[in-house]
Amino acid sequence: LGFHLDFVDDGHGSVTKCNVGIQFTKAPEGYEPDNHPGWIYIFVENIDALNAKHVANGAEVIQPLGDRDHGMREYEIRDCDGHRIRFGQYL
Repeated sequence: LGFHLDFVDDGHGSVTKCNVGIQFTKAPEGYEPDNHPGWIYIFVENIDALNAKHVANGAEVIQPLGDRDHGMREYEIRDCDGHRIRFGQYL
């Protein structure tokens, strides 16, 4: 589909095309897709301002904003349907 392979590491990988990034993770043994609400990762710029806006609007933050060992500054929210949405910016 024309995506660039960013990395593959121990069952996890990422591809990008233009400003769109998609991450894939191998499902663990015994994974039941019907029991998992799913999640999406959105790469952004100016993550601090976006996080402040989401918090001010009452978003349910399930992972607070912070720098991660894998080179991202990110946070995660849960939407009204239980889907996890993680926002990240490269450090």
